[in-house]
Amino acid sequence: MISAGLLALLAVIDYMKKEIHILVLLPVTIIWLIMPIWNDSISISSIVAAGILIGFSLIVKQAFGMADAIVLSLIAVTEGVLDMLIIFFVANIIFLSFTVIKFGFKQKNREFPFIPFIFVAFIMIKVIFSEGL
Repeated sequence: MISAGLLALLAVIDYMKKEIHILVLLPVTIIWLIMPIWNDSISISSIVAAGILIGFSLIVKQAFGMADAIVLSLIAVTEGVLDMLIIFFVANIIFLSFTVIKFGFKQKNREFPFIPFIFVAFIMIKVIFSEGL
């Protein structure tokens, strides 16, 4: 439930401002990580996935935003790498469908907030797998 609430907050901020300031992202990250650290449930695979995502974000120079990488890393740590990959895949499908329906195939130099799509995919996956929030 905490993950969904924090993700909803980040989705709204990303939608409104098309960026998430570090002063917002840092406290959200700390709050989000309290439970897995407390329960000692952080796996090596989730740390490796987080490193790959953040490294990828640095390599592609904001084509895939740092906040997006951090949010997906937090999902990997709390939900598991497989769930994060499924959520990322579903978010990309939703994103692609949305942009094609709204703008067609002519999309030049447009910036879209991605965290709202991650949030929708997160909720969809949680509902489909009936794990609750």
